[in-house]
Amino acid sequence: MKFSLLFISILFFKICFFALTANAELIKAPSGGDFKIGSIDTKRMRGKAIFLFFGFTKCPHICPLTISNLKQMVNLLPEHEKDSVRILFISVDNVRDTDESLKKLAKIYGPQFYSATASDKTLRKITSSFGAGYARFKSDSGALIVDHTSSVFVINKKGQWTMTLSNNSTGDEMLQARQQAEVRNKPPLPEPFDAEALGESKDCNLSEKSCTLKTSKGTITVDFTQRPVVTQQNIRFTASVDNHDLIPKEADLTSVEVNMGYLRPQLGPDQNKYSGQIRFPVCEQNKMNWVMRLILTDKSGKNYVAGFKFTTMDPK
Repeated sequence: MKFSLLFISILFFKICFFALTANAELIKAPSGGDFKIGSIDTKRMRGKAIFLFFGFTKCPHICPLTISNLKQMVNLLPEHEKDSVRILFISVDNVRDTDESLKKLAKIYGPQFYSATASDKTLRKITSSFGAGYARFKSDSGALIVDHTSSVFVINKKGQWTMTLSNNSTGDEMLQARQQAEVRNKPPLPEPFDAEALGESKDCNLSEKSCTLKTSKGTITVDFTQRPVVTQQNIRFTASVDNHDLIPKEADLTSVEVNMGYLRPQLGPDQNKYSGQIRFPVCEQNKMNWVMRLILTDKSGKNYVAGFKFTTMDPK
């Protein structure tokens, strides 16, 4: 009898615990990490500051500028410190770039430069760990076009990703970032946090009209101010809640079919609503399905999340 009561008590506790946590969702952000690709093994580069960027050899503008600035940064180092950095160029164009051709390219820029490529499965894993993304698609003329995140990811000597730079950062700015990265130990993106799930708007597509979700905390309305929702253009969206204690804070955007990198634009007050702006990257697929997880917070700092769906189209 005692055993039965104990068993029932444990079962009751588990059911209650599940009920309390079933509607909780962990909101994550990329945090970097080691990887091995071609001749590159970041674990074996401990003690070196790493500047990582994604691109491709036929890149007409962004990649040459980034490489030039990184080379300038290396040239600014005293001779005895030049070996303290590693420049990692990961090609996301595995259709035309090969490990062999990339090794030849790296030799041109000096012993600090390493380059490699891999399968899309491996490339997606590496890019997503840093919140980056890429896509290959053909133009109307049949030419292969590659779209990719152009940021430079700074990893300190302990192997920790701590900073992200614009691709047009100067050599001096990169040199300063190298020094700053050594005194930090956390990724530049927000740490994971728990949010109470308020539900999903399953039957409404934001690409067609504004969507409303009735929740226990109030009615949430989300809308795009431009339609159709197209890639390569700045798209503004709005969010409002009839409960003024609940404030829309960020929109976590995830592609259903292909990992397109970290997209989490912030929202700010806009008259009686909150608005934000996003530029969607292109992809191999002209039409893409997305999920928007609207992140909200109340006055006590507790986080909530509500789901919406939409579709993007490549401009014609």
